Amino acid sequence: MLNDIALWPTTLTDLMIDYIIRKKPNNIGNIETLKSVYKDRAQVHYRGLPYDHFYRKKINGVKEERNWLVFSETSKAVYCYPCKLFSATSSKLLTGFQNWKTITATLSSHEISKEHILAMCTLYKRSSKFNRIDSQQLQKREHEELYWRKVLKRERE
Repeated sequence: MLNDIALWPTTLTDLMIDYIIRKKPNNIGNIETLKSVYKDRAQVHYRGLPYDHFYRKKINGVKEERNWLVFSETSKAVYCYPCKLFSATSSKLLTGFQNWKTITATLSSHEISKEHILAMCTLYKRSSKFNRIDSQQLQKREHEELYWRKVLKRERE
């Protein structure tokens, strides 16, 4: 269920978020199934999601991967997974985006939006927790906290 971003529940627990951050969703997936051909009068048009949209070209010409962009094979849409995890406001890339005609402009405006930048900062802060020297101790402590919460919950019942 957590492997496909389209199937994620609307509210995620901290354990789910930590699991997703550790696993890092596969962002490209099988986009070959999206290619479609249609004819308009005498012209043939091809529509689909090219791999180029998973990369962004910087001003200095360097190609940078958009590792935040995730394609879902079940919904045939792209999502911004940091925004899906941490953003409170709704956006096109939070609910799934399928309009391949306007995707270039949508991706460009999304990655400079305030909500996306805040979600990315939160993602980096949360993921740095797993790269710390004492990450095993933190995980052990969180596991113990969860254990004792369950014990207390059983005692209440």
